[in-house]
Amino acid sequence: LPCSGIIYTLTVAAAEDTARLLREAGHEVRAYTGQTDAAEREESEALLRDNRVKALVATSALGMGFDKPDLGFVLHLGAPSSPVAYYQQVGRAGRATANADVLLLPGSEDEAIWKYFATASMPDQARAEAVISALGDEPLSTPVLEARVDLRRTPLELLLKVLDVDGAVKRVQGGWVATGRPWVYDAPRYERIAVARRAEQQSMIDYEQGTGCRMEYLQRALDDDTAMPCGRCDNCAG
Repeated sequence: LPCSGIIYTLTVAAAEDTARLLREAGHEVRAYTGQTDAAEREESEALLRDNRVKALVATSALGMGFDKPDLGFVLHLGAPSSPVAYYQQVGRAGRATANADVLLLPGSEDEAIWKYFATASMPDQARAEAVISALGDEPLSTPVLEARVDLRRTPLELLLKVLDVDGAVKRVQGGWVATGRPWVYDAPRYERIAVARRAEQQSMIDYEQGTGCRMEYLQRALDDDTAMPCGRCDNCAG
């Protein structure tokens, strides 16, 4: 593959395992996940930006704030859960180059992973109330909170993000605190979110299995009313 790029995986374990296997095969790569130390993430971004590593093997933790116009490739080991997420990630490649490579390798486990993260990010009422109760005015780090509420790290982090959006908790220096604002479990809203996510996931499956122009499909998923076959792929009608 030309230049340097990003290899996206769906889970932290997959990113770390893939990076290890590639390093053992002689490739200069680094894992980049939400569990990677902040200083190491900054260093890895700089190394990729300067083409001093071949790739970052990353989860979605490598967010839209990272910009490398000459990124040569984006690979996906497992499909993102929506066409929009996929488009945002592959759109990083080739912004300032004549050509770039993108490759999607869906996995048989993708749907189970999508379901896990979608379920984990929807707050269970009892767990959410336990988290809010455990927090006060003094910040608690995620590891400390994890032990107090007996909830594993990833589901806890996803739950905290939801409660943060709802205004019940907030991140401060040193960890998390409760805001003191009343929080009510909004079951109808969470069900609407779940329905929307299932629709996005089905749309991603339709993208993978489609026989038409995939660029046109992505444009329509982004509500682009100018969407039309790109004319450059085997699936184009014209």
